[in-house]
Amino acid sequence: MDRTFDLQNITEVTAQNGDKLNGLAITMTGMVIVFLALVLITLYIVILPRLLKALALVLPPEHPAVKKPPRETDRDPLIASAAAAAWHQHRQGGPS
Repeated sequence: MDRTFDLQNITEVTAQNGDKLNGLAITMTGMVIVFLALVLITLYIVILPRLLKALALVLPPEHPAVKKPPRETDRDPLIASAAAAAWHQHRQGGPS
């Protein structure tokens, strides 16, 4: 087998390999950028609650939280049954 090397053949092979290497470099660069962005997002999510706690110490809320009083309900079964009977009569079209 006689192999002859000419300048045109060498430049074509180098150009093809160079294109493959450029594509690989671009791929790796993109993957590194995405990985670093995901790491930054993760760090932001982890650090944010701590920052908010520290900020709450410096800047108190404008209105302090007010607890609502417990809801009062009628627990008398006689009143509840009278209300239910009145509602039933109203829905049935009976005397009002």
